[in-house]
Amino acid sequence: GTHYASVSMIGDTGAELHSIAVHPIDVATPTTFMDTLMSYGHTDLWENISVDGDGEWIQEGLVRGSLVFAHDGSFMASEATSLCSAGVVVLCTFSKQWLKASLAEQSVCASNYRGELLGALMTLLVLKAVSSFLPPTERYAALLYCDNQGVISHGNSSLLSLPEKQRQADLIRHIKHLSQSIRTTVTWESVKGHAVERKGW
Repeated sequence: GTHYASVSMIGDTGAELHSIAVHPIDVATPTTFMDTLMSYGHTDLWENISVDGDGEWIQEGLVRGSLVFAHDGSFMASEATSLCSAGVVVLCTFSKQWLKASLAEQSVCASNYRGELLGALMTLLVLKAVSSFLPPTERYAALLYCDNQGVISHGNSSLLSLPEKQRQADLIRHIKHLSQSIRTTVTWESVKGHAVERKGW
């Protein structure tokens, strides 16, 4: 069954129930990139993800130093004041393989900034999943491109405490924690956004 029960017999026909415990389920250690990513929970983050091949190229690219990471956020208050979205791309310049992911979140804190932070969080979770397969003694570097100075500031200063009234503190704390704990040295670099609006195709 799914539960353990502790009982005492009372005479020949009765029993007294003392306690019930859930039967422990053996959890298999994830062996692939996607299984590892899903093992972190919040699988709704990855409903819109496409990965070339099995994703093993991401680990190889991290070791080789051939990965390009970029993320962005979006918020259109004229369309919906409680929705923001994010997108992430990872390109291996050696193998020419891609990871692309996007999400939309409904939140009372929805804003362009929250969308940017969601992109950063997704990117760090990809890096966490990839880094989990690397030898614990090795530490590789990842450069993340972003057009939001707030994300860059928080991401590159992961040990700096937050102001008392930070509306997006939930995401920023996750970003700071992941930046410190994953076995990859992460650096954000600023890029100018909206290049199409400024320069055309």
